[in-house]
Amino acid sequence: MSTVGQRIRHVLRQVRGPATSDAVFEATALIVGAAFLLVGFLVALPVFWGHQLSISGTGSIGMFAAYGGAIAAALAFALGRLAVRAPEVDPSVARDGFAVPGDRLRWYDLAAIAFAHAAIAYLGWLGIAQLLEQSFVDAPVFAFPGAILVAVAFALTGYVAFLSAVALTPTVLSLVLAVFLVVGAFAAMLASSDVHWWRDNLPAWA
Repeated sequence: MSTVGQRIRHVLRQVRGPATSDAVFEATALIVGAAFLLVGFLVALPVFWGHQLSISGTGSIGMFAAYGGAIAAALAFALGRLAVRAPEVDPSVARDGFAVPGDRLRWYDLAAIAFAHAAIAYLGWLGIAQLLEQSFVDAPVFAFPGAILVAVAFALTGYVAFLSAVALTPTVLSLVLAVFLVVGAFAAMLASSDVHWWRDNLPAWA
């Protein structure tokens, strides 16, 4: 484990710093996505083996992708912030897209943003699973293709979360929060058990 940790730190040192090109970050994001793809497949296949899964609901492939996607988003976001963290902080230089020198995102800010990424992934995959369930009624998902689908979900989530972390600015943060609200609203609508939810939750003037 210590050897793996040293290799990860070595890679992060190579991509760390404000002068790092976007192409290097893109390549690193692809590597992160590939790692989550492999981990997702290796974890999902033994869990799914011998079972026919539903697309959404309790114990479904959608629920597995949602929980795993949330974990992948948080981990990839943390890796992205480590990649852009400068070895030495200059208080006279503005960071994270702020205009005032010395301003930066604190650890509690980053924790909240990481949670937002995890929540977006969780709600997004739940909503997608619910939509697919309504499109493919009573369709079973077998172990091998289910593991591939989950692995792709993990890879896509990790890739997007890593790129979001390395490009995090106040503008990107506003976009993340807007996506969080929209994805949450649509996921709630799709997952609602009451088809007439809008009668109680929308005002008459809307």
